[in-house]
Amino acid sequence: MNASSRTTGGKTSWTIAAALVLAAAGAAGCELTDLNPPPAQTPADKAASMERSACGPDVDDTRLIPVVTGSAVDSVEPLYAGDPKSGSDTRLYGAVIRIRASQGVTPEWLDRALECHGAKKLLRHTPEGTIASDPFWLPGRMVDIQTEPAQDSYKVAVRGESTDDAQEILIRANAYLAANRREPQQAR
Repeated sequence: MNASSRTTGGKTSWTIAAALVLAAAGAAGCELTDLNPPPAQTPADKAASMERSACGPDVDDTRLIPVVTGSAVDSVEPLYAGDPKSGSDTRLYGAVIRIRASQGVTPEWLDRALECHGAKKLLRHTPEGTIASDPFWLPGRMVDIQTEPAQDSYKVAVRGESTDDAQEILIRANAYLAANRREPQQAR
């Protein structure tokens, strides 16, 4: 064999080896890519999953009555991303509802109980006893709820999946607060 034959043969071997490596990598990549992803979950599917996984016997709706009727609500404010004071690149996400703390209620329990309340309302697994402007759920849609402690209360952030949902949450939360504020004045 002459030198030029070996070089050509070496290049050919190298080209074949590189092609095999690339083919193997491509095949591995195809295995990792799901070309048929599962169908997106509907809000009812998400609510049913939430109800099954998180809504145990310790989530008693009667302990939520002061919250879902509005009597434990202190204030409502818009939930924005960005800086609403400067007006630059802000987006409404929902509402922050400040709820008075009560004995034996932790932020974690309240968060889970409100998420379960929303899931049950969406699935129609609760009595119709709550007020119409209940901001912890939206008909036919899921909301995201996050609760954190804040001095003698809890800050409950309720977020929608869209700007329209966020606006509806804020409108419902403000109506919820206003209805609660009127009731004591009418009783006087």
